[in-house]
Amino acid sequence: MTVICCIFQRLPPKMTSVLDLSPTNLKEVSVQNMTGEVNFIMTRSEKNRKAFRYAFVGWLNYLKAWNIKMGAEMFFEFNNSSKVLTLTKVVEKRGVKNKKARP
Repeated sequence: MTVICCIFQRLPPKMTSVLDLSPTNLKEVSVQNMTGEVNFIMTRSEKNRKAFRYAFVGWLNYLKAWNIKMGAEMFFEFNNSSKVLTLTKVVEKRGVKNKKARP
């Protein structure tokens, strides 16, 4: 799973079905960083037309704690049996040079 770093993180449908998430059955997800430390992040539900989708609560705090900047590309692996989401790689967003305005 590849993710572009943003303020909140929605979970892919395959992962939500493995976790058996529903609006009345929200769970903490184990998220392991690249140093092996595991954090537990709570999920939340949001209505999307007739269905629900799920996201992490406090995702921005996780990013700040590990100095991951907005726009970075993050690579994860999800282990279905242990239900651990593991961060495997972070690629920082390259800066864009400002072009000078033409006179």
